[in-house]
Amino acid sequence: MKSRLFTLLSVMSLAFCAGTGVLWVRSYWSADTVWRAQPEIVWKDCYRQRYSSLDSSCGRFYFFAGEMWVKPKEFLLEAGLHHRSTAPEPEKFIDDDTQDRFGRFGIGLGEVTYPSTPGFEVMLPHWVVCLGSIILPATWISVKYRARRRRKAGQCRACGYDLRATVERCPECGAPSVVLDDFS
Repeated sequence: MKSRLFTLLSVMSLAFCAGTGVLWVRSYWSADTVWRAQPEIVWKDCYRQRYSSLDSSCGRFYFFAGEMWVKPKEFLLEAGLHHRSTAPEPEKFIDDDTQDRFGRFGIGLGEVTYPSTPGFEVMLPHWVVCLGSIILPATWISVKYRARRRRKAGQCRACGYDLRATVERCPECGAPSVVLDDFS
């Protein structure tokens, strides 16, 4: 059961890595934004709108979550989940203020203090997400390769002890072994 779960998680992580890679390439000619808005009436005609967005532009993911206070109802965003594609805006990610907050590699967490939209933001380059999501599939490949190499060499899959003399069970760890006709 653990092996199947590990395999499933590895496949999902590999698909996530591939999707992030596609977004990475796409982000240089199209900025994609997914956002969710949740408006609510606070007092008379004053509205508070909880807002979160995920942008993919210029090789970076940019996540923002916060609230906006809106007086006229016309400025409210429609409730629900939305998507928009536009041309990328490199100056949004390259200005001096962003460099100061997020450092040299563009990785960081910051607090937004705009008067109308207090909240927090996270910025990650696409390569960081790809690198993080490829670890599980790489581990899976390593484990499968090691088990296959041990099985072909006539070694115990659990501890690597030589099983050419005792084929049924490993004398070192007691694990049952796979009986093979040829150990060469």
